[in-house]
Amino acid sequence: MIYYKETEVLHPLYLAKLENGVTLAIFGDSAKGSDGKTYYHVGKEDRQGDMHTVGWTCDADKATILKS
Repeated sequence: MIYYKETEVLHPLYLAKLENGVTLAIFGDSAKGSDGKTYYHVGKEDRQGDMHTVGWTCDADKATILKS
């Protein structure tokens, strides 16, 4: 038997609306905006090692983790 691992998410996991009115179709660490731009996740790790979402940006070329 051959097992195939999904390497690309083809359907959005969920939708989110930003404060600027752009709706994001989120595919994991990246999202497609209703404005046609690609957005990337910005997160911050707390002292316990848990990741928290800070926001989304179209000014980066990959997901970003902020250091505290």
